[in-house]
Amino acid sequence: MNIPRAGRVYDSERAAALRYNHDIDYAVKLARVAALRLLRRMRVSAETAFRTHRGIAHAMRPSFDALKPIIASAMIYSYLRGMQRSAKETGVTTKALILDDRTLAPAIRHEVGRFNLSAADIARLQAKVDPLAGQVVEVAEEEARRVMAETMQRITSEGMHVREGVAELRKTFDSLGLAPAKPYQLETILRTQSQLAYAGGNGMVYKQAAVDEILWGYKYVTAGDDRVREEHVLMDGTTLPKDDSFWDWNSPPCGFNCRCVKIPIFEARDPVRPIPAEIGGRLVYPQADEGFRFDPGRLLAA
Repeated sequence: MNIPRAGRVYDSERAAALRYNHDIDYAVKLARVAALRLLRRMRVSAETAFRTHRGIAHAMRPSFDALKPIIASAMIYSYLRGMQRSAKETGVTTKALILDDRTLAPAIRHEVGRFNLSAADIARLQAKVDPLAGQVVEVAEEEARRVMAETMQRITSEGMHVREGVAELRKTFDSLGLAPAKPYQLETILRTQSQLAYAGGNGMVYKQAAVDEILWGYKYVTAGDDRVREEHVLMDGTTLPKDDSFWDWNSPPCGFNCRCVKIPIFEARDPVRPIPAEIGGRLVYPQADEGFRFDPGRLLAA
């Protein structure tokens, strides 16, 4: 389906969006191995609890708790990588980064160690990301508890044997996207939180005086493929001044797994604003998904 875009996006701008997304992919890759290990542990703990007539939710809790620092680590790395990327592409010099923070996941600690942050800087950043990582894990855990309780009720009411019950539990893990072989919910959490933090790192550089004084505005750029949501395609090419209220509500990521980016524009341009369009017989509005109508660049501002 041919969906109208707000404006033209140049090849160099689309390439910039792909570079940003490559950075996010790498952050997710760093955290994924440790996170998958936790999913395996969680499923084994749940099955063991079932076989020994103990509480499944209680057995799953340690794995959820251990997931929080992994997500926080991915967010810290993404934030710093976002700063580094924006600094490089805007020509701003940033201080080099020394870190030996034992709370970071090992693979990510190695990468963050390439930067030269003081312990105080990391402590401040950790204080920002920990509550955000905790909130998203708590939501996932609450949903898992609810669905697992329904599964246990079904197992009991149907009088399933142990083997049948374990099989049912594994189906539930699959449906939750928390199975090691089907970890789609885990990957969505990792990717979305990393994207939010990366945008925060971008925003920190854009707010530096050396950048802000020459920054005219931003352009909204999608990944440019057929996986982009209709609402986001309509915003592709949107070009507006930095203080336009549009960015308060539509700064990427604009949804779960959104791959859109906001790239800086330094020369004055004619503003290009998105407009609604009729797609498939319905009127579609160019806007961020519900729950994402805010500026992530302010999320970790400090």
